[in-house]
Amino acid sequence: SGWRCEAGSITASFDGQPALPLAYGTPRTDTESICGDLNNAFALQWNYALLGDGPHSLTLFDDGLAFASVNFAVATLGESFLHGASGVYDLENFPQLGDSVRIQWQEAAQSFGVMDFIPASAPTPTPAPTATPTPAACSTLRVHLEADTSGLAGVIAELDYPASVSLPWSAGESAVAARIDFGASPLPTLTGFRKSAGKLLLGFAATTSRAGSAVATIEFDCESPTPNAASFHCTLDAADATGTAAAAGCIVRIE
Repeated sequence: SGWRCEAGSITASFDGQPALPLAYGTPRTDTESICGDLNNAFALQWNYALLGDGPHSLTLFDDGLAFASVNFAVATLGESFLHGASGVYDLENFPQLGDSVRIQWQEAAQSFGVMDFIPASAPTPTPAPTATPTPAACSTLRVHLEADTSGLAGVIAELDYPASVSLPWSAGESAVAARIDFGASPLPTLTGFRKSAGKLLLGFAATTSRAGSAVATIEFDCESPTPNAASFHCTLDAADATGTAAAAGCIVRIE
C-alpha cells in the first residue's frame, strides 16, 4: 500500500512476473498538503505465502512506468494458507520496557493481531473471584448394561470402568459378585470377576429374550464428582442357541 498524486493505472509485479492491478483513489488525508487532494491511496491485497520462503522483489508501475521498487523476504508456515490454527500469547516488555501486549492468531489475516495493551504504568488487574462448583455427592453408583438379547442363548460382557469408581476386590470375588444383579440366570461357571485393572467380565444366560432392557446391573463404590455414562465402555460377545456368534450392541446407563 502507499500513495501517488494524479496516478493513472497502478500495477505491481512480484519477482518480474506479470503485473497485477491495484485499487487506487481512496482517501488519505496526509497527502493533501502535497497532492492538493485526498484521493491518492493505493493498495493490493495479496497473500505473500504464495511467493514461497526466501528473498523477493516488488516493482510498482503507473501506466506501465516503474516508479518504486523494494526487496523483501518471506517466511511461511509451511503452506500457502494455514487453516484451523489458534493461539493467544503475551509479549512482555513490548513495545517498551514494562509494557505488555496480548496477541491472537487471526486466520483471515494469516498473522497475529493485538488484542490488548497494558502499559507499564497501568495497575495490575485483580482477577475476578470465581465460584468453585460443589461436586455432586457420589458414594455408590448403579451402572446398568442394556442390550437386545432377543434370540441369544448366552452373552459375555466386558465393561471398562473409570478410576473414580471401584469394586471391593479385596473382600474376594464373592463380595464383587454380590454387587452384580443379572437380568437373567447367570451361567454356572461365570458370575463376575476382574479381567484386569479397570475391567469387569460378566457372563450370563439370556434365558428371557428382552429388547433394550437391563441385562446386568453393577453397584460401584463411587468418588465425587459423579462420572457420566461416557466414561464407561461396554462390549458384548454373544451366541445364539446353536453356539453361533451373534452381533449384539451394549448401552451403559447410570443412576
